[in-house]
Amino acid sequence: MSYIYIFLMSLVGSWFSTADIPHSELEKAFSANDSAKIIEYTKEKVLITIDGTEGAYNQAQAKLILKDFFTKYPNGSFSFIFKGKPSASGTFSIGTYETKAKSFRITLHFKKSGNDFLAESINIE
Repeated sequence: MSYIYIFLMSLVGSWFSTADIPHSELEKAFSANDSAKIIEYTKEKVLITIDGTEGAYNQAQAKLILKDFFTKYPNGSFSFIFKGKPSASGTFSIGTYETKAKSFRITLHFKKSGNDFLAESINIE
């Protein structure tokens, strides 16, 4: 009986390990001000909110919105301060993007899409 339990738990564990959230890739992309790389980890439509102004954008538009943000606030450092655990309904993570002029809190909400978790919203405040 314990062998069956171990087998089932290993299957569940392997499912979560193949569906990880790309935290390290996103940290690198935010630190590099690489809007194209960030958008690679979003759904086709993504909700972006920057200082209270929000909109739903396709990936091409979202790249431009983030590129404009990084033009206004370049050369920042980014790190996650909270990394949510994946679940069937999705999860969220919180990070900080700090420049010499200003510090921002960035919240990303993820949903499972196929085998991956993709960001469905990016909130910058």
